[in-house]
Amino acid sequence: MLIFLGILLNLIFSPLLAAAIDCPALAQVGYLVFYPFCHQLDWRSFHVHGIQLAVCARCTGIYLGLFLGAAFFMARPGPVPPAMLITVILAVALDGALNTIGLVLTPAPVRFFLGLGIGFYGGRLLGFSVHELEATLKEGKEKEWKTGNIT
Repeated sequence: MLIFLGILLNLIFSPLLAAAIDCPALAQVGYLVFYPFCHQLDWRSFHVHGIQLAVCARCTGIYLGLFLGAAFFMARPGPVPPAMLITVILAVALDGALNTIGLVLTPAPVRFFLGLGIGFYGGRLLGFSVHELEATLKEGKEKEWKTGNIT
């Protein structure tokens, strides 16, 4: 799971690598992978040395948060506190709604940290879900093995 999330995280920065090795096709891979999931608006995205990352600031935070949250869960397994998960979801929803109706124009760093929060708790939830699925499948195999030995 962490390997997959790490690959996604690296794809966000693929335009930087593409510029460094003069391979524009590599940048396009990063942009295309995330195109269905992120608006990739230039003014809502981080730029490094004038190069736009493959996702917007909020999505950068979400993907980084997913990776960090899953890693945190692996280091310290445990359920996700529902109050924290609800809080970050409401914060992102409120920010999105206020931006949509034009009351605020949230700067990229704030979008990043909101995304980081929801990604972190989402990553913990993902880690917890994978852990529970593994336990359920393991339990099922043990039951299958015991049943097979009885008959």
